[in-house]
Amino acid sequence: MMPSIFFHLLSIAPVCLSMITSKENDYSNISNYLRRKKLQYELLTAVYVMEPWEQLVFNTIMAIVVFLTVKAALQLMPAVVNQTAAAFF
Repeated sequence: MMPSIFFHLLSIAPVCLSMITSKENDYSNISNYLRRKKLQYELLTAVYVMEPWEQLVFNTIMAIVVFLTVKAALQLMPAVVNQTAAAFF
């Protein structure tokens, strides 16, 4: 059963990638742009092959990691700027 799923995914991958990289991308409205970005995210992270509960867990973990990274960067940034400024002045 696994090889048939694998070959099916290989057969649809070029179609999905051509949807992302085609030259006639219409970004005129925001909903189309967001839909394409969601599709890119699902293809790059392979979320589309997971079950809904697995997608929820994966996306929750990703959101927490991104949130904590941004929070740490924002808290660390003033110290780095002050330290760098002190080295030059």
